[in-house]
Amino acid sequence: MLFHTWPFAVFLALYLTVHLAVPAGWRLGVMIVGSAVFYGYWNWAYAPLPLLLCGATHLLTLWVAAAPDARWRLRLGVVLLLLPLIFFKYTHFLLTGLLAPLLRGLGLTPPATDVSILLPLGISFITFTLIAYLVDVARRRSPAAPLSRLAGYVLFFPHLIAGPILRPHELIPQLGQGLAVTAAALRPAVLVFCLGLVKKVVIADNLALLVNPVYADPASATAASSLLAYYAFAGQIYCDFSGYTDMAIGLALLFGVRLPVNFNHPYAAQSVGDFWRRWHITLSHWFRDYVFFPLGSRRASPLTLARNIVITMTLSGLWHGAGWTFLLFGLVNGLATLPEIWTKRRHPARGWRRAIRIVLTFHLLLLTFILFRAPDLDTAVGLFRALLGGNGWGDLPSLVAHMPFECLLVPFYLAAHAWDDHRRLAGWARGAGGPVVIALAALAVLLAASLGPETTAQFIYFDF
Repeated sequence: MLFHTWPFAVFLALYLTVHLAVPAGWRLGVMIVGSAVFYGYWNWAYAPLPLLLCGATHLLTLWVAAAPDARWRLRLGVVLLLLPLIFFKYTHFLLTGLLAPLLRGLGLTPPATDVSILLPLGISFITFTLIAYLVDVARRRSPAAPLSRLAGYVLFFPHLIAGPILRPHELIPQLGQGLAVTAAALRPAVLVFCLGLVKKVVIADNLALLVNPVYADPASATAASSLLAYYAFAGQIYCDFSGYTDMAIGLALLFGVRLPVNFNHPYAAQSVGDFWRRWHITLSHWFRDYVFFPLGSRRASPLTLARNIVITMTLSGLWHGAGWTFLLFGLVNGLATLPEIWTKRRHPARGWRRAIRIVLTFHLLLLTFILFRAPDLDTAVGLFRALLGGNGWGDLPSLVAHMPFECLLVPFYLAAHAWDDHRRLAGWARGAGGPVVIALAALAVLLAASLGPETTAQFIYFDF
């Protein structure tokens, strides 16, 4: 059930009807049930999974808290929470990508591994949200919550599928405030949601039409079409994921809940490390706090610090997907972060130096995005070859002839990037009149209906 489709509009209308009709004390329970229905719409067989994981986390939290020295229990609890994720997401890769080549290298015949496991929607986000709860409660950063609040914290449907990845203190206290739907919250909620709608449908889905054919057949891609896909994917993935985040934040605002910022003008980054402090901020903070810091102090030796950064970024790459392309994506980004760390060049440059850093960082990141987008290493290699002119520039005239519509997307993209911080837009909407917000919302819907492609694509991060 995608936020920008009619099934979700029907679900939201029905849900709001029930939510507004019940007493305030019942709304958390209604939210849990409604979120379970929202999740189950994708695959009813997996509908109980988030609830089961919440119950397991609740029991693990009690078990960890019962020990005077809970360190080993906490480590075991984290491992146990990771097991479902490893099973669903990494079984195929472990068997075919690691075990089979290892056995062949030893001269042995690998067993038949026709493993096809359907990945539960949002399993990576759910798992990391639960680990954050277990660790923060065990370390007394957050108080333990009743099972109902824990379930609400995880299943709250605006962030359930693709984040932002929340900490307990960022949502659980807000669940006790009645989840009230107020007229004052309606204007910012609608406007932030509509910004995400335009990002996704008008920009990301149209750019996907330029990207997908090239990655589907890189052997036939020319340098011109590959270069176009190289740049188009930067806009697609940003507007796709930040568009989802905007819609999630807007929906949360409708219930009086404020979710954290997840993007901060990422393509204005002056280094790779700066980029990851601006892109998918809640995931970067998760890896910083629960992987990087436990590995050792930032005051460690340069080699130890480099090791910790590379490990953290490589694991972050694998979080995005089970495959060699994602592993290399994380590894390359980790290595590219090291110069900034070793030279301690964290202060932003100004003037022409700033412009040069931004341009270089942007193009380096786009090269790593090829690994992110390619379904396998052969496709990635094919795209790199095509970018180097392997198939010539023969279709350049025809591509230029079809570019006017794509050029119209540029101002939309620049405006979307400029309004990256939803708090500014929400603050403006609170002071705007109702007719102004209604007109802007109608314009957003009209743009999505008229400029969006005939078929809309699933959010990219739903795969993670």
